[in-house]
Amino acid sequence: DSSQRVPNGEGGARNTSTYAQLTPTPGTENIAGIIDTEAPSVPLNVVSSNITESEATLTWDASTDNIAVSEYQVFNGTTLIGTTTNLTITLTGLTPSTDYSFTVVALDAAGNTSEPSAAVSVTTQVGSGGGSALLITGVFDGPLTGGTPKGVELYVTSDIADLSVYGLGSANNGGGTDGEE
Repeated sequence: DSSQRVPNGEGGARNTSTYAQLTPTPGTENIAGIIDTEAPSVPLNVVSSNITESEATLTWDASTDNIAVSEYQVFNGTTLIGTTTNLTITLTGLTPSTDYSFTVVALDAAGNTSEPSAAVSVTTQVGSGGGSALLITGVFDGPLTGGTPKGVELYVTSDIADLSVYGLGSANNGGGTDGEE
């Protein structure tokens, strides 16, 4: 118990009353006299769509809770990358040609969290427009037999998550080996 002076509304006079303050246990909240320690259910059926080089949309089924779900948190691996009160989120600022592993966690007002959803793998599309992340900056010609071999110098302008999206063929006056000349 502790004492607090409170106005009684009469001419500015005050009286002193005694009150008891309930302090909830960390991770719980007193809502209408109920201490909430129950975690929401796991978000199910997480699906990705509208994947571009820098965005992806995730949707899922609603979680349930004994009181109410207050928000959903979206993670890439263990990194929180977004929150929403809806059942969908569009993630922006993603990197082209990059693999992501997204999970969704439900959170209630008391701070109780569900277990993560099943992971959804997303690979953003190959970037376009602003040029390639891999440039040929030099071709070195050497003799066909012996001596210095032919060589190609490559310059990388940004992280490349998957080199398999690039190909390099050889050509001799248009007679290439990759069928694309």
